[in-house]
Amino acid sequence: MTWITTIGYEEANSGLKELYDSNAENALPAWKRDVIGLYVSILNACDHDARQQFKKLRAHTADEQQANNILSALETGRPEQVFTGSDLAMLLYTNLLTTRPSQIDENMIDEMRGTGLEDSEILEINQAVAYFSYSNRTILGLGIIEENHIPECAAR
Repeated sequence: MTWITTIGYEEANSGLKELYDSNAENALPAWKRDVIGLYVSILNACDHDARQQFKKLRAHTADEQQANNILSALETGRPEQVFTGSDLAMLLYTNLLTTRPSQIDENMIDEMRGTGLEDSEILEINQAVAYFSYSNRTILGLGIIEENHIPECAAR
């Protein structure tokens, strides 16, 4: 049994089925996905992906100082220096899912909901953490460290 509400295609109403059938918008804005990717990569000591994600974050953040503050807070493991509320909950979950996934329980999901996160956002956070963890392990596990060995992905 999952800890978030899921609705299968057969049980979905026509509006939800339409979403399932289309390329629906992401629940999280790009800059939040960039922050998740940056934090996962920092936690996994995957410098290549961390550099790539920081470049993307800077592109999505109008304020370069803000991007640098985010980087510093994540590198020191203190996201609370820059983030509050649902954004902080997102990063605490990111940290735990990356470093100690067996410690996540239903209470943490409920706490995330309590900060205003919707199940669709929690699911997307989970998927982003899983994706970047996979990417980091592929890069680190195969010794892929040079820029020209990793193709740029348009949507990461």
